[in-house]
Amino acid sequence: MNISEIKVDYSKYEGKNLLSVIFDKQRTLIDLYDVPSVDLDVPKDQQVLRVLAWSVIEEAAEAIDVIKTTNDSEHLKDEVADLTHFFIELLILSGFTYQDFESELPVPRKQESVEQTFTDFSVQLALAINVLKNRFWRKTNLKTDQNFYRTQLKLSISLFLAFVFSLNLTFDEMIDSYLRKNEINLFRIRSKY
Repeated sequence: MNISEIKVDYSKYEGKNLLSVIFDKQRTLIDLYDVPSVDLDVPKDQQVLRVLAWSVIEEAAEAIDVIKTTNDSEHLKDEVADLTHFFIELLILSGFTYQDFESELPVPRKQESVEQTFTDFSVQLALAINVLKNRFWRKTNLKTDQNFYRTQLKLSISLFLAFVFSLNLTFDEMIDSYLRKNEINLFRIRSKY
């Protein structure tokens, strides 16, 4: 199933905050995939967040690869949809709601290169994840400075958007891609039963 083949009925979102829509849709996927809530002080839960953050970086790199190799706009939108899914899931599991970002969206910055926006976003995301210090090999768990972690992670949202915009996609195109891919993900879940 191709993302461009999916039709989205936007009439059901009329008058709704589209950021709240994607947070709600991602929360539904989290529930359908039985992803447990995380405790920011537990090593195995911190590992879940690390894996999600790495998945975000991988999808961003795949988007860059599409730009550099094929420049296929549909493939690019598919990668951005995956990137957005992982990023929103990371935000939700870290305790954020869409209200935490309403005042920050969309925030186009001066046009920078894809490589620069990728670097800026990746560095900020890494700084946030670096606050999570518990590792499996440690004998004792360290208490996480949860406010600092969330502050660092929240700083990455504008850099995430700058990266998406540097791919020559708009906020609306990012949302549209997310919604289309969400339908594919729901189809995949339903077809397993």
